[in-house]
Amino acid sequence: MESQDDPGRQLEGELDLREQVQLWLMGEGWKLTETETPDAQWLVQAEDEAGRKLLIGQSRFPPDQLRIIGLIVVSDEHREQYGALSQEERDLLMWNLRFLLLMMNVEFSGIGEPLQTIEVSQRAYLDGLSKDSLMQRVSQTKNALIAVLWSFARSLSGDGMAGGEFVN
Repeated sequence: MESQDDPGRQLEGELDLREQVQLWLMGEGWKLTETETPDAQWLVQAEDEAGRKLLIGQSRFPPDQLRIIGLIVVSDEHREQYGALSQEERDLLMWNLRFLLLMMNVEFSGIGEPLQTIEVSQRAYLDGLSKDSLMQRVSQTKNALIAVLWSFARSLSGDGMAGGEFVN
């Protein structure tokens, strides 16, 4: 049960929320790096074995949720390839991505022009937080990033998005 003064802190004898989340992530093979942002009470960058990175942290407002965020920064080379597509092909790619991410049940932004940074995210509310619920959301967010990369790879050149990267 949580203290009403600090929803991120558990009662005595239990792990702090931050510590618990970090233990769960490390137990699943994620490498963690502490980071900061004014929007979060705490924030870690989690990197999987393939080098994919997510930001995971507790929001300041509202304080009763964790956010799992993944970013893709589109390289200049891939922006040029995207710009070389016809308007119809660009529109189709963007609409397909939007519907794909909706079906994957993730929040997203940056799916449009100018194409620079694409963000996908999930929320996990503290009242129902468990290792299973957190890791399911982490997996959904990571898979959404992969789906965006593969969609661009298929539409642009078929050789993957070596110049598009996971960045946090």
